[in-house]
Amino acid sequence: AVDRFGNAVGDTNLVRVTNAGTPASVEANVLFSEIMYQPVAEGAEYVELFNRSSSTPFNLSGWRVNGLSYKFPPGSAISPQQYLVLARSRTTFAATYGALAPVFDEFAGALQADGETLSLLAPTNDVVADRVRYEAGAPWPELAPSLGAALQVRDPIQDNSRSGNWTVAATNSVVSPQWVYFSTNGTVSSSRLYV
Repeated sequence: AVDRFGNAVGDTNLVRVTNAGTPASVEANVLFSEIMYQPVAEGAEYVELFNRSSSTPFNLSGWRVNGLSYKFPPGSAISPQQYLVLARSRTTFAATYGALAPVFDEFAGALQADGETLSLLAPTNDVVADRVRYEAGAPWPELAPSLGAALQVRDPIQDNSRSGNWTVAATNSVVSPQWVYFSTNGTVSSSRLYV
């Protein structure tokens, strides 16, 4: 209820909040964070995006990745502090890196082994949210041309268009069996344990 001046009267659950701050934008928060352009398995290329916002999810519907020939389908979103992987082949990605790393979608293009420019473009006016020009030689990290090494951004807060903000990490190791831990109860009847 309100009084004759429009002020709330009595018990109410109405709370008014005014935010004078600038709303978070894709352009300031979503960036390329990993590029695998020379995998050991053909078709295992991928690009990873990261949302560095701590509280804002972003709708990526209609956004494009120039260099991959990829357009995000309707309903695409990236949550705060979330990584999003675009792979050349979902099946090859799972076989190479393991099935536990989720792939958002597949791209039709190809990552160039000698380097290229990747751009995240807005659906209208081609506003650039992020752009990275990677290369297989200097000034990029020394081991970047080696098979099985991915370029990874060192600090997502810093400018990821600078080659000095990238490092190399081996990611193409063959997925090997992992230890599985278990426990059981029972009576010991032998000095050997068969699993």
